[in-house]
Amino acid sequence: MTTAPDLSDSRPRGLFGRMADHYDRFNHLSSLGLDAWWRYRSLRGLRLSGRILDLGSGGGQMSEGLTKHRAFCVGVDPSYAMLARGKRLGRAFLPVQAQGEALPFRDNTWDGVISGFVMRNLENLEKTIRECHRTLRPGGILMILDFFPPRSRLLRAFFRIYLGRIVPWVYGKVTGLGRDAAWLNRSIDEFMSVSEFRKL
Repeated sequence: MTTAPDLSDSRPRGLFGRMADHYDRFNHLSSLGLDAWWRYRSLRGLRLSGRILDLGSGGGQMSEGLTKHRAFCVGVDPSYAMLARGKRLGRAFLPVQAQGEALPFRDNTWDGVISGFVMRNLENLEKTIRECHRTLRPGGILMILDFFPPRSRLLRAFFRIYLGRIVPWVYGKVTGLGRDAAWLNRSIDEFMSVSEFRKL
């Protein structure tokens, strides 16, 4: 059985609620400014229409990328603060506060399930994947975008310094949330590889 790293004991309490107003900036900084481009590329080639679930939607960044698709998007996230920020920004999704491990939807509900930068932060990754498949209609699309540890030792060493030290320091100076940023970036370094993830 392949499982995600258990970081739950060390996760700062209320992390996503505190980071809600700064989370877009965090992803931008952690990805060297590439996060918006990755979202665009991941959705561009998909023919998404009908009912779409944005799993771990946060402030609706992925949902925003569906505005040109003929889709009705529901965003699920356990953080009320993150969902509320998305609505304040006018992002086009219906917010639902819920856990990915126990989705409050019937079987075969969604034509597509999308998720951006979420999987490594889940407490039960395998259960969440099962929930995605349960609520996805036959023939539906499941699209997952996330950070994975680099395979190159050189790149991994670089990102351990950049994500483990530089990003938390800069983010901490700007927002005062350096410890939260350090935890999230550690979740990248300790996450499973792409090949392990594909076996789920």
